Amino acid sequence: MISCNPSNFSSKELTLSHPITFSLFQGKHKAPVTVLCTAFWVLANGIELEASIIGQSHRIYCTQGNDCVTEYIACTPMDADIKALDSMSLEPGTRHANSQNISGLIYEYQIEVVPILFDDMSAYCQAISAGPQVEILQRQFPHHPESANKGQNPFTGIAVDPSANQFYTVHTYPESQFSIISRTRIHCSM
Repeated sequence: MISCNPSNFSSKELTLSHPITFSLFQGKHKAPVTVLCTAFWVLANGIELEASIIGQSHRIYCTQGNDCVTEYIACTPMDADIKALDSMSLEPGTRHANSQNISGLIYEYQIEVVPILFDDMSAYCQAISAGPQVEILQRQFPHHPESANKGQNPFTGIAVDPSANQFYTVHTYPESQFSIISRTRIHCSM
């Protein structure tokens, strides 16, 4: 498990000043974000993942050869000049499932905003029945002063199962009483 150091990050930075959005782009989309930590994986099918926690959000580059897909779940407004393959606002109750085929790279994803707050990454992995083979990147953040759950710190986590060619993400928002969870499976049509 890879954990990021929470120092130098204020709870004031965790307010939801912009809507939370899921965005999927073709190519390596490089929005101006602050990367807090990054991990790299190669899946069983040879696809490479570069996962970054960016604030209380994430960015994932999924690359096979010259083909790349970039996924964000972020509070930051994305560049409106670049057309997303898929994009939607994530509000409580939202469920979204889709599949994209980019030059034979098949990206299947499901995102859900749920009224559940996971205590930590271990509790999330247990809830989704992730096996012991998952590898984790996570970041816990300082307690939000407006949170009704006084003992619960928000966190962002990415659990990768290289042998199953898939990954899971979780973003908790105790101050708003919800979590955003996702599951993505990546394979090749060739």
